[in-house]
Amino acid sequence: MKRASAYYRKGKIFLHSSSKTEQGVWILSEPAVVLDYNECVNELGEVLLDVLSKSKSGIRHPQNWSDLCSPVLKLTGVKSWRAFSKSAKCVEIDLIGENVELFPTINHGATEGFEAVDSLLIKKCASDCNDLGLALLEAIELSK
Repeated sequence: MKRASAYYRKGKIFLHSSSKTEQGVWILSEPAVVLDYNECVNELGEVLLDVLSKSKSGIRHPQNWSDLCSPVLKLTGVKSWRAFSKSAKCVEIDLIGENVELFPTINHGATEGFEAVDSLLIKKCASDCNDLGLALLEAIELSK
């Protein structure tokens, strides 16, 4: 399985890979990219697949947790995760075989984080970038 997250904030979509540590914890990992919300849906799908392809398993478990969000924060110009997440929408994304699963979330704030809403799950085939881009936009709209 591969994993990524997408955040929508102020007209921009921020995407990053997630990688699984040796201890089984999923953490934010590179690459982190930013796109305009109004980007071509085909390009959104292509970037999403690229970000998912960079997800790894078995990476070293972090000793320092303070800089884990810095790849996304550098793209936003925001100094803290609390400030960024306060007004963000999030979509959790899994690639399982040839299927992409997009989970809209509810934002419970910086302390509680984002909660995936399983009942809103969107499933798409990874081979159609245009369809994936449209699904990502739909999942963002369903997130709260």
